[in-house]
Amino acid sequence: LSQLPRADARGTREGEKPMTFDPKEARALAERLTGYTPGPWRNADGVIQSKTKVTHPDGGEEWTFKYERIIGEVTEDFDYIRNGNLIAAAPDLHAALTAMVDEVERLTRAIKTMKTQAQGTPNHLYCAKVIETAREALKGGDQ
Repeated sequence: LSQLPRADARGTREGEKPMTFDPKEARALAERLTGYTPGPWRNADGVIQSKTKVTHPDGGEEWTFKYERIIGEVTEDFDYIRNGNLIAAAPDLHAALTAMVDEVERLTRAIKTMKTQAQGTPNHLYCAKVIETAREALKGGDQ
């Protein structure tokens, strides 16, 4: 175990910079990454495929891999399956990034509201307001 890199209290390994999250940069990244073939995607032995929308003669529609669209191909090397899995997860990762940025922005607004409401309030009342506003923010109520 002594040969493993040590991590500090933030989980950062020795010699690494701590990871930071800038919601504005994340939002800009998510907005630049649009216009791609919609998911879901899958990795079929290094060939990244997306489902295709099929319209049936009766007017019904379905998304299927039966007539899949090839997004790309990962070169066969020692980790091509893992690389393909990561690429195939791109639409889901994009959705997760967008949702995370939305939540950070919502919580940031709630914190600003708490600060505004607490101005000029005695400490014990301030703490009660902070707890109440935090509970509402965690429930999904936007202040």
